[in-house]
Amino acid sequence: MDTYRRFLKRFGFTGFMLSVLAVSFLAMLVLMVVLGDQRFASMWSLITLPVDLQTAVRQPWSLLTFWLGNDPRGWWLFLTDLAVLYGFGQILNAMIGDRRMQAIVVMSILSVGLFAVGLGNLLPWIRPSEGFDPHLFGFGAINATIVAATITLVPRYNFRLLFWDIPLVFVGLLVLAISTMSHGLIFTIGGLADLVGAGLGFGIIKILRSGWDLTNWFRGAANRPAQPAPRQPEPVISTNRPIIRTVPKQQPQSQQQQPFMSDAEELDYLLDKIGEVGYNGLSQAEKERLDKLAAK
Repeated sequence: MDTYRRFLKRFGFTGFMLSVLAVSFLAMLVLMVVLGDQRFASMWSLITLPVDLQTAVRQPWSLLTFWLGNDPRGWWLFLTDLAVLYGFGQILNAMIGDRRMQAIVVMSILSVGLFAVGLGNLLPWIRPSEGFDPHLFGFGAINATIVAATITLVPRYNFRLLFWDIPLVFVGLLVLAISTMSHGLIFTIGGLADLVGAGLGFGIIKILRSGWDLTNWFRGAANRPAQPAPRQPEPVISTNRPIIRTVPKQQPQSQQQQPFMSDAEELDYLLDKIGEVGYNGLSQAEKERLDKLAAK
């Protein structure tokens, strides 16, 4: 149990999602062995999201459960989803904090399900992914949201591959391209879901950087500003003339004299702070310093 707590402390909400996906895959594997092919297929159709609109309306819960449907026969897809979530999820989680990460995953699940089924019924050329039944399932489209959000937020973050440092944006675009093409681009429900997820991740981060945090609703503070406006000094009236009593401005923590830290220690310090207050909680100087350290 202590090991799992340390795991969650290290990876945050991303670690929790990794463990949930692992448990769901093992559960599907056991059920497939115990129930047999026919009964497992019936249960599978209830968990995954049907593309047919009339069937989807009759089982609305599948809008919240389709991402847990990991087919044990496609174990390589499951391992790929875990690797992508591990690689990109922990970076995004460290940059924006657990609460925003949770909100992005929830928004992705709902948006991908609604838009994929809606567009799948409106566009005449959409067909099921080759070799699969007409259901939306798996974590691939939510991973597309996470990948797009990560490379939009920190495109200059370097990814270490053997002896080379590769900018994260190139790795992310390659992952999205391979995933979308493997599902048949916009001609299948899987490819369409990936494109919807990627567009959502890009849009959330772009809107966040413009100053409007779409994840505030998840934290129950939709109308609360990110930082309170500074209070103006109030005049204290004496018998002679108004006197403005001011309080000396406290020097920001980032500008106070700090003990010497190596680049790795400073990066860890900034990531820990992001985990506590989120990316927007950093000062402008800290954001610039984070970009420089991430690019090394």
